[in-house]
Formats: sequence, structure tokens, C-alpha cells
Amino acid sequence: MIAAQNNNAKLVRIFIEQNVRKDAYGSTALMYAVLNDADAAVKELAKYELNEVNNQNMTARDIALALHADQSIVQLLECAQC
Repeated sequence: MIAAQNNNAKLVRIFIEQNVRKDAYGSTALMYAVLNDADAAVKELAKYELNEVNNQNMTARDIALALHADQSIVQLLECAQC
């Protein structure tokens, strides 16, 4: 999760390979990347965690919209669905 918060795409890929997915709140690294406007991490993680929901039944896109995240983050999440 810290790798995503710090926008470290290389480390994010390593954690994906190790299958590290959710914390105690059901939040994924993608959700933490969204919270921190970490665009490189969002781009990488969206390939794997786009439709995951947290314990509040919110996706990363839902979180981005609710918190008025940077438009580039929202676009990355929406384009990942294409």
C-alpha cells in the first residue's frame, strides 16, 4: 500500500506478483494510490484491481469521484475499463 501511496510503480508490480491485495478495511493499493493522486501507480494497478470493492462497497473509481480526485486519475480509471 505504501508503494502505491508513494507512486512507486516498480514496487507496486512486485507486490502484485506477490498477490498482496487488501488491508483490514478492504482497501487495495489502487485505492491508496487514488487517495494520493499517484498517477503512475493508478495506471499500473488499474490493470489488476479496477473492480475490487472495499468494506464500504466502494471501488477506486467511486472513491476518486467522491473525493473529487484529480481529473487525470478519474480518466485513468475510466480508460482502464475500455
